[in-house]
Amino acid sequence: MSAVRRLIAFCVVAACPISLTALARAADSAASSTAAPSSTAAPSATAAPSATAAPSATAAPSSSGTSNAQPASTANGHQAAPPQGSAEASGAPAGHSGHPGMANGDPQADVNEASADLDPGTISATIVNDQGMPLAGQQVRLGIMFQKISEGESRSEKFAQADAQGTVQFSGLTRGSDHAYRVTVQVGSANYQTPPFNLKQDMGQRVVLHVFPSTTDSERAAFGMRGYLYVETRDDVFQCEALFRVFNVGQITWV
Repeated sequence: MSAVRRLIAFCVVAACPISLTALARAADSAASSTAAPSSTAAPSATAAPSATAAPSATAAPSSSGTSNAQPASTANGHQAAPPQGSAEASGAPAGHSGHPGMANGDPQADVNEASADLDPGTISATIVNDQGMPLAGQQVRLGIMFQKISEGESRSEKFAQADAQGTVQFSGLTRGSDHAYRVTVQVGSANYQTPPFNLKQDMGQRVVLHVFPSTTDSERAAFGMRGYLYVETRDDVFQCEALFRVFNVGQITWV
């Protein structure tokens, strides 16, 4: 039995001619290779000072610098209001100190509302100047438009002259949604009018219409423009329609 064991051991040694010295060298090299990472790992650990490069995070002052670049912002994030009298407060473009047509502020608002103090079917219109003073003797036009699907559309008009209080009154008018009315005053080349309105069944309509000084010099008036563009596709073409509306925004009317 011992002879058989010796024979098997001899065959194994013959098949794998590895000397003990080679095995020792292999073991040494393996030890050195496993030890090397630990030695090189140390420098990487000491390389942690690169993590101390976090001082770049102290570059956060640059972020605070950007916030300081907005002095107009308040602490709660809202922009501070421009100082009174500045170009920004007056709505004028940058570099402008305001427009002479807006020197007295925004124009006074017209009045166009239903009133229970007036008889049904009655329109009372008062014409005043930019200071709210009545304009006596001013001719006032009342435009009337009737529109019904079954009967079509028709237009008519009435005229009246303002009394000493600048007031005219139209009575006996048809009430309801089929009839629309518009009060118009023509002063020189300027045309002042209300939006179309209907008369309620149980109330009249009170109107106060302001008339402002007019000019043909665009440098003396403040006005704006609004544009509309309508595009429609038709077969292989595009049909475009443009509408531009010019409106006054100051105390002087540009005509």
